[in-house]
Amino acid sequence: MDTDEERDARPHATEFDARRFDAVYGETSAFVLRSLRRLVVDEAVDDAFQDVYLVVARRLGEFEGRSKLSTWIYGIVLRVAADHRRSHARRARRVSAAGSEPAPEPPETPEQAARQAEGRRLLHRILEAMEDPLREVFVLVELEQVAGPDVAALLELNLNTMHSRLRNARARFEELRVQLTEGDR
Repeated sequence: MDTDEERDARPHATEFDARRFDAVYGETSAFVLRSLRRLVVDEAVDDAFQDVYLVVARRLGEFEGRSKLSTWIYGIVLRVAADHRRSHARRARRVSAAGSEPAPEPPETPEQAARQAEGRRLLHRILEAMEDPLREVFVLVELEQVAGPDVAALLELNLNTMHSRLRNARARFEELRVQLTEGDR
C-alpha cells in the first residue's frame, strides 16, 4: 500500500507532465505528421497537427497503457482529421504533396526523383478521392502496416467489417488509380 508521500509524489491524472509529453511528442510526431498528410487536405495539416498535440497534452494523464501508445495517438489523429475534413470545404483542385513529404531514400537521378514525386502526387490524389471509412482502413493497413485486429479495435469495428472495408478500399484504390492515370494522358 502506498504512503501519503508516495501518492503525492506521483503526478495526478489531471496534472501536465512536460517531460512525459516531450517524450511522447518525440516518439510520435513523425508518425502523426505522416498520417495527417494522408488524412486531411494539405492546407489543414499544420492546424490538425497542432490540434492532435493539444488533445494529447490535455489527455496524456488519462492514458493507462492498455493499448500501444501509437494506437492511442492514432485514435486521436483520426478524430482530429475527421473534424478538420468536416470543417474545411474541399477545394476543386487536387492537393499536390510532392514537396511536403520527404522521399524515403534520395533518388539516384533526376528522372527517378520525378517518378517518385509523381507517385506521391498520385497517391495523395487517390487518397483524397476515397471515402473516409475506406481511406482510414487503407491508410492504417496498407501504408502504416497496422495489423488488422488492431485496426478493427482502433476504429471500433467488427474484424469482419474491417476486412470487408479493406477489400472495398483496395478495389476503390485500384479504380481511382486507373481513372486518375488515364485522365492524366
